[in-house]
Amino acid sequence: MRPEDGNAILAQLRSFQDMFAKGVGIVAPWHVTDIALVAHELEVRVDLADGVITLACPKCQAPSPVYDRGPERRWRTLDDYMFKSFLVARPVRVRCAEHGVHRAEVPWAQAGSHFNYHFQALVMQKAQNAPMAVVARELREHDTRLWRIVTHHVNDALGRLDLSGVRRIGVDDKSYQVGHKYLTVVADLDTARVVIFVTVGRDGDTLRRFRDHLIEHGGDPAAITQISQDMSEAYASGARKYFPDATVIFDHFHVIKRMGEAVDKVRRQEQHEQDILRGTRYIWLKNATNLTQKQLSRLTDLSKLNLRTVRAYKARLDLQDIYGESDVRIADKLLRRWYYRATHSRLEPAKTFAYTIADHWHGILAFFASRTTNGLLEGLNSLIQATKAKARGYRTADALKSIVYLIGSALVFNLPILYSE
Repeated sequence: MRPEDGNAILAQLRSFQDMFAKGVGIVAPWHVTDIALVAHELEVRVDLADGVITLACPKCQAPSPVYDRGPERRWRTLDDYMFKSFLVARPVRVRCAEHGVHRAEVPWAQAGSHFNYHFQALVMQKAQNAPMAVVARELREHDTRLWRIVTHHVNDALGRLDLSGVRRIGVDDKSYQVGHKYLTVVADLDTARVVIFVTVGRDGDTLRRFRDHLIEHGGDPAAITQISQDMSEAYASGARKYFPDATVIFDHFHVIKRMGEAVDKVRRQEQHEQDILRGTRYIWLKNATNLTQKQLSRLTDLSKLNLRTVRAYKARLDLQDIYGESDVRIADKLLRRWYYRATHSRLEPAKTFAYTIADHWHGILAFFASRTTNGLLEGLNSLIQATKAKARGYRTADALKSIVYLIGSALVFNLPILYSE
């Protein structure tokens, strides 16, 4: 850039200095004293207005006399004219009659931060739509520093979360690393808040942690009426122990998915004898409406053959059809017929799953009375999976937890509202 171009930019910024100050969070008694280009970076110099002798104590907000000034500090702010931009000021310490000497707060950033609120708001906005590595490159910052921003504001917003109205919840797990490492995600099924709790693990103790979280945020475990989950006995035992008044409902999508896994086991066993089954895995796992024309044609041809896989597949379809029933008593009768046929089918994976259904009978039937599902969480899982794929995974569970809250909850962040990109 030519020197005259830099001078023109500075002249333009200085011409609306007061408006610029408000745009980066500088309010009375602070004001902008100068704007300068230093080593290809824009520095906005900030100071207290003349005559200011007291500021609020950061502990009690009582007006307290200025005690001294510290060395200059810099806070990254929104870039102007493609320059990395910083607010530069000397922090002030005050002497409070009750709390002694402490550093006074500045209006543009929280204590300890190296970024002003507007820059933090931009990070939070971008982190919802792009991997942090991409955001870091775009903003010319190390991703570790940006993760601290996201984690801070997620935790701050969680501290203000009101869960007093939660009545129905969905529980699901999400893997975050290879090696069977999981997060448990809890959603409010009745509001737009969706995600209200995320924790590491997928055992019964995760429900204890959620109960404590619920109480901490004004909720009542006795007020929880329904818990929708997969067929995990760990979750079910935790639900019964920590939410004894709630009805446990086994999500029907997971029930059908488990039956699909039984079908696949039959196929894998049979394909050693029947080469015609090789390469047909997804034909049996998907619904016919989701198959391509080529797959549908192949399914039609295979269904005419006397194959164990075909029998298992038809058992899956029969189970799926039962879920269209709205009357609990009729559903119970149909499910008992299905159970009898499955346990007498001589298809070991189907028999084993039928016994699993018997062990979860009441939770499966509870769906027909409530029609409660984990559909919201399933949609969120797809969003999380896409986010993970874009980011090529996350290094830590805490990072993924923050992203799940960021994209899946309705947390309110105490940050300026920026214009949409």
